[in-house]
Amino acid sequence: MMKATSILFVIAGLGAIAPTSSPTPSPTPPESASPSLVETVTEASAQRVAAQRSKIYQVGVDYSEWLDQVAKDSGSAFFQRIAFDRVSGCD
Repeated sequence: MMKATSILFVIAGLGAIAPTSSPTPSPTPPESASPSLVETVTEASAQRVAAQRSKIYQVGVDYSEWLDQVAKDSGSAFFQRIAFDRVSGCD
């Protein structure tokens, strides 16, 4: 029985001097130059909206030019008069 107790103390002693492994902290994500998902989606959305706005503006310009031509072709003074200033201010 003495041998068994001695072995237990030796094993317990080895456990005390053996290095304990502490849990490694989870690595923090490195500060990267790549944008986050939210930033990427926001940028894509802004670009899409800008493209749509540009298309809407161009359709408005085309319609205005077409309407001006229809008025000129009609020969009617009523259709040829200026009802309001241009929105863009450019002629």
